[in-house]
Amino acid sequence: MDLKDIIAIVTAIASLISAVATLIQVVKKRKITIVIKSWGIWISVILTVIFISSTIWLWTTPPADTSRYGFEAGSMGWIPQTYVTDQGIIEVAQSTDRAKLGRHSLKLTADLEGGHPNRSKGEAYMEIPIQNLENKPISVWVYVPKELLGDPAKPNGIQVFVKDGSWRGEYGTWLDITPARADTWFQVTLVPGRLAPPDGYMAPDFDPTQIRAVGVKVAIGEGSTYTYRGQIYVDVVDWPE
Repeated sequence: MDLKDIIAIVTAIASLISAVATLIQVVKKRKITIVIKSWGIWISVILTVIFISSTIWLWTTPPADTSRYGFEAGSMGWIPQTYVTDQGIIEVAQSTDRAKLGRHSLKLTADLEGGHPNRSKGEAYMEIPIQNLENKPISVWVYVPKELLGDPAKPNGIQVFVKDGSWRGEYGTWLDITPARADTWFQVTLVPGRLAPPDGYMAPDFDPTQIRAVGVKVAIGEGSTYTYRGQIYVDVVDWPE
């Protein structure tokens, strides 16, 4: 809860108290007889209304997103990959459809087709000031609909990736899109290092101390001809200082 939220709560409480006071004055001026045993009853009523209002407000207000990339301020520089073999993500945009935290996420529009030379996989990423991310876990939360499950024998998957100053890449462990991960938020991670992650990839001479881009890759399973056209959501992208 930030200062803006606190001010809103205080203002709402003050308005409620003011309204009750006005009502009392109106009742007195019109000489309407009301039996009040004690002011404690009025205070109890006011506090009850405040408690109920605050509870509803807190329940309906999503937790704040304090991650590096929570997409509350737009797409934050993320773009779809245009490299010839990785064009399965055709658009990215801020979305209010769903969010892991806050009110927004990044919606990736996918046009994936297994076996296609250009669209069997797709990526979305953003460039960052070159920095040392060696041994620093990068976390990304992803939401995929059940329609992206694909062929259980050749499951579709998700990876987090990074690129160094020379655009050499490291891709994290391939994470299958399973029924347990469909229609819900799940976490995908990568810890940049000097050894390729299990079921991942690292380009020769990759330098984890010179990272210039962070992104997410979505792909149709190897050997599958499954097709998916729809949305994928990304939120709460973060790593430690």
